[in-house]
Amino acid sequence: MDEKEKEFKRKVLGVVDTEKEMQLMQGPFRPGSAILTTPFSEPDVIKSFCTRCGDYGLITARGVALLEMLLEMYGREDEILENIDGYFIELEICPVCNPENEKMLFRFRKISEVED
Repeated sequence: MDEKEKEFKRKVLGVVDTEKEMQLMQGPFRPGSAILTTPFSEPDVIKSFCTRCGDYGLITARGVALLEMLLEMYGREDEILENIDGYFIELEICPVCNPENEKMLFRFRKISEVED
């Protein structure tokens, strides 16, 4: 398939070739404090941000409990928070940008540390 045909399909049919898509997801992206500080109605929900693809997400209290369990399993108990207010989860890779990846590297980070 030549370049003109690829470009035509991309524009008309919405087809995105995998190579181009991977080039677009080459972080590191930086989170925006405006999005992270926007209030939401659900209690005990924490926002997440992937530095590889730039995707924001919400993680429920159950998800946070699972992350804390992972921290315990990997000997990172000192990173478990008593209160998640004012924090977000920063992911190095997430299921959106690599669904086949079995390893999800993350850390809790203060929203106040984020620069716009």
